[in-house]
Amino acid sequence: MAKKRRISKHDLKEDHFVTGTLQFTAWVREHQNTVLAGVAIVVVVAILATVISTSRGRSREASDSLLGQVEMLYMQGQYDRAIEQAQMLVDQYGGTQEAGLAVFYMADSRMKLERYDEALVAYQMYIKDHHRDETVTAASYTGSAACYEQLEDFSQAGQWYFQTAQKAPHYYGSPEALMNAGRCFTRAGEIERAKESYRLLIENYPESRLLSEAQMELATLETTSL
Repeated sequence: MAKKRRISKHDLKEDHFVTGTLQFTAWVREHQNTVLAGVAIVVVVAILATVISTSRGRSREASDSLLGQVEMLYMQGQYDRAIEQAQMLVDQYGGTQEAGLAVFYMADSRMKLERYDEALVAYQMYIKDHHRDETVTAASYTGSAACYEQLEDFSQAGQWYFQTAQKAPHYYGSPEALMNAGRCFTRAGEIERAKESYRLLIENYPESRLLSEAQMELATLETTSL
């Protein structure tokens, strides 16, 4: 009679593994539609992630290319065409940094064409909706001020020039903006505000090339207002 073999722990482990595998296989067969659906979802999500990433890369390339065209047309003085290209970029890629710069070029192109009302709208659109770059934002403030000045609204012009220095004190154009603010406030009859602008220039920008001019203008205002 053959000797009966004892079942070892190893055998038990193998048996549990086999049993577990068989049970899992049976469950998969029973729920194969659910399993396949789950796998399909994972695959679709992975594909979507790849497509979105690729799409973003292509969108960035396309918006960069359009912005390059806008800049080239602007530098060549083809302002009407620059505006058209800028509007196309904004329509297709609104909300991107490139679209923001396109809005600025649109504003400046309109300014060059002496379409001051339209330029003002675009400058303030950049300030409201984009304002990511401090230098471009400050330039949009001075651009708005220049539009108001051309439209002979000297009080508003002075206010926007003055705000340039308040919003961006380190902007290279802030001393000149304060000088312009003083001039516009003077023309608007707002003498105290004009004095404030000149004083701020003198106090905050003592090394500016405009220092002597600001001192002279302030002295003139103080003498005539006595």
